[in-house]
Amino acid sequence: MGGLSSGAARGRGAGPARLMVAEGARLVLGDIRPEFKSVAEVLGDQAISVTLDGTDEQSWRDAVAAGESAFG
Repeated sequence: MGGLSSGAARGRGAGPARLMVAEGARLVLGDIRPEFKSVAEVLGDQAISVTLDGTDEQSWRDAVAAGESAFG
């Protein structure tokens, strides 16, 4: 199981990301705020961080590509 969590720097994105990883998911965590990277670090090998601007279509494509590269 895998997913992409936008807004991962704060509660609405970080909380669900922690729950999904606890259930075995592999996640791409994205945000435009730099503090989101610490959330991915805490989650370990099951999560990667990418800069994601939710208003930019190419940013979404790049996030998906990063996930495919990291997790297959």
